[in-house]
Amino acid sequence: MGNAPNIEDAIKSKYPNDHKKVGELAWLVSDSKAITPHDVDMVLLGSGQNPVNIYGPHIVSSFSGYWGYHDKETWEWLNHRGM
Repeated sequence: MGNAPNIEDAIKSKYPNDHKKVGELAWLVSDSKAITPHDVDMVLLGSGQNPVNIYGPHIVSSFSGYWGYHDKETWEWLNHRGM
């Protein structure tokens, strides 16, 4: 994508203390003001932007429960945010 901004830079910029990278292309983001995943996407993109032209294809999802295996820091990050 040349000099196009990447979504990781946007996440780090918009959520400097409320993100956790959990995989090569996966992040957790905590946003107490967001009601829907669309709200988070709008924070990352700004209004009126075409998301595919900015960051390429991406998915923002919400969850209320989780299960799996990951490093201790990830579980602490989730727990600290009440998840």
